Amino acid sequence: MALPVGPTTLPMQRPPPPPFAPPTCGVCGEVRCADLACRHVAAQQPKMEPFAWRNFVAFQGRLIRERRARDRGRKENQRRIEALEAEESAALLERYRRDHPELPAEQVRVVDLPSGLSQLAPLPPERIARFRRRLELLIARAQRYADADAVPPDQHHRARARSLQGEALLAQQPALKSACEQLCGACRGACCTEGGDHAYLSTAILRRELDRAPHLTAEQLRDRYLAQLPAASIVGSCLFQSATGCALPREQRADLCNAYFCEPLAALQRAGAAALPQQLLVVQRANHQWNRFDTDARNAVVRVAPLALAPPPAATPPVAPGERVQSPPLGTS
Repeated sequence: MALPVGPTTLPMQRPPPPPFAPPTCGVCGEVRCADLACRHVAAQQPKMEPFAWRNFVAFQGRLIRERRARDRGRKENQRRIEALEAEESAALLERYRRDHPELPAEQVRVVDLPSGLSQLAPLPPERIARFRRRLELLIARAQRYADADAVPPDQHHRARARSLQGEALLAQQPALKSACEQLCGACRGACCTEGGDHAYLSTAILRRELDRAPHLTAEQLRDRYLAQLPAASIVGSCLFQSATGCALPREQRADLCNAYFCEPLAALQRAGAAALPQQLLVVQRANHQWNRFDTDARNAVVRVAPLALAPPPAATPPVAPGERVQSPPLGTS
């Protein structure tokens, strides 16, 4: 049978859909961008002429891409440093276990600690003056509110809640509390270096001080804090950091200070007292808490010491200005 010749009518066919392409950002050019900086730039378009907008978005897009490249570089450097430190600490732990076969391997764990600054010097008058001005400003703000509950919530309120939770946890687990206190004492305030001339004090903490003692005037509250400044404090750190720790009573310290635990201590707390081994091998490194990843240089080990989980050590005796604070052997008074 012969096939028909000539044009034939075929059913209408739709062209195949194009392959799916994820949306790209009109500012940075990246796929599925959710950066708030890009959204802020894009929001300016209705306010600008087309020529000005094209130049503006090109410039801002380049800045955003450069910032992301720096962030990726920092994160990669952090991963590299963390991997090197973990490998080094694991080797030190393995060596310690070989040298002490009497200890079950599971009863010895390594803990990495930073190092606090150690040089003491008299507080310069200009630092005291800066702290005094800030303190007076915070007290004036605190007096605007009827009580601490009226202060608008901010990061200090969240820190207050974390601090109370942490205190309740440690109160129920004395062994864990003792371990954390000994480790903090060995570190000697590596987390305090950013306290500067403000000590992280806030409107909320000063309002609570006024609530506890309603008879206090602004001048009396100011003088109460100024009177507790140490004659000599750690150079380059919080002005309240003395040779024996924070010069402020715990209830007068900033909520951020009371709530903060470095990651090694936070990990111990998450595991709980039941998971504590008989002994911790403390590996202490040169950098403090905030400059650990700021350099490509090796964060050298400066101290390796076993810590038997025992009652907290006695207070360190005062150190004369100009001397350096020496860390005692771990697990001893």
